[in-house]
Amino acid sequence: MVWQTLTRARSTYLQTVYTQLVQEYSPHERVIRRDLTRTFPKVPVFKSEGGEAQQRLFRILKAYSLYDAEVGYCQGLGFIIGPLIMNMGECAAFCVLVRLMETYDLRGMFTEDMAGLHLRLYQFRELAGETVPELMAHLEHLGVVPAMYVPSWFLSLFAYTMPLSFVLRAMDVIMAERAPETIIRIGIALLQRNADTLLRQDDFESAMGVLNSGLYSDDSTRDRPGFVLQEAARLGAVVTSARLAELEAQYCRDQGVVLRGRPSATSHVPPPTPSSQAAIVKFLGWPWSKDAAAARSRAAAQPPSRASSDGSGDGQLSPRVLELTPEQRERSRQLREQILQSLQSQDG
Repeated sequence: MVWQTLTRARSTYLQTVYTQLVQEYSPHERVIRRDLTRTFPKVPVFKSEGGEAQQRLFRILKAYSLYDAEVGYCQGLGFIIGPLIMNMGECAAFCVLVRLMETYDLRGMFTEDMAGLHLRLYQFRELAGETVPELMAHLEHLGVVPAMYVPSWFLSLFAYTMPLSFVLRAMDVIMAERAPETIIRIGIALLQRNADTLLRQDDFESAMGVLNSGLYSDDSTRDRPGFVLQEAARLGAVVTSARLAELEAQYCRDQGVVLRGRPSATSHVPPPTPSSQAAIVKFLGWPWSKDAAAARSRAAAQPPSRASSDGSGDGQLSPRVLELTPEQRERSRQLREQILQSLQSQDG
């Protein structure tokens, strides 16, 4: 109830859309079903294969893949939906998901070019460098860069690496405040409070081990959601909307790109770096190839990058697992336009 109120996700129109979409077929269904057991595998409610929680997760992912053809299906979305369906009804969870994607600036991290994720990585690197410069220099000396550990944080709203108790409290703050500022503040706070431990690591493997699984423990009295979020809140003067806008403008100038749906004829999104591509692929568990076995074989022979969305390219990765039909894509485009108009009208 609180999350619906915070996100202003109470929409009769969105609810009607969901009831329609959930009855339709999506070409992403096979891959969605394959990935269900990989989402919150240690949380009891999601352990039961074919259980109610998995079925609700499946239906929301399927509906969203039809609603937004440009995003389609991405495994990371399951980690965002999981906490939602644990705290509200299925239809309400879909409505909150749409709100998070459309008005909380999360969608750009999941589109095919992942432009939003590249921007967040840039902003995080710059702001973390200003906040914990000694630590960032030490990690870079070890060969550890943000692109290796930040994608799994941001694409799952920390659900991939942090306990559920922490994730639920973090989502409270994300929904109450602006998502980009909040996730970057939390990420920097996690580094800040673990700086001494990370500075003691003297090789790549040990540093990555801490970053992937040693930043927080439910068993430690030092680690409580409130403590981390208080430390993140203290970064409010550093990670501001104005500062993020400044870094976005700087990023666009440096990369020659135009973000937020304002492409020009000459703009382009730079391809992922090998480190960021590897981190994203590791987190998402190979959900982006039309033929996973062939993709693994190709990846062993050459560094992964991207593919044409129709699968006719050079065999590189693409987040479009399966294409919708032209009719489905056009319907998705029209539906999103109508939903965005409805949400804007609702926001006044």
